Amino acid sequence: MGLIDKVGDTLKDAGSKIKEGVSSVDDKIEDKMDAAKLESQIRGQEKELDGLASEIGKKVIEGIGDDGSFDMSSISDLLSKVKEIKSTIAGFKDQLEAFKK
Repeated sequence: MGLIDKVGDTLKDAGSKIKEGVSSVDDKIEDKMDAAKLESQIRGQEKELDGLASEIGKKVIEGIGDDGSFDMSSISDLLSKVKEIKSTIAGFKDQLEAFKK
């Protein structure tokens, strides 16, 4: 009976180690998926920044007076959006760095 008990204990230990291994793999896969999602969100935000940059450029070109002056208030709302997006991207990048640790 002692041998059967030892075999049973060995099988239980092996089962526990397999469960731990599967759990570890699941966690790593989930982290990779979360990281990929963050990278995608960063790319989306960067595309939005590119669009805002184009829009700001057009407004600046259109708004330059004959004397070379420009009224910054005409693009202040766009600049606020740029600031928000940059902050969002920084937050995503911080989260992404946390996955790498």
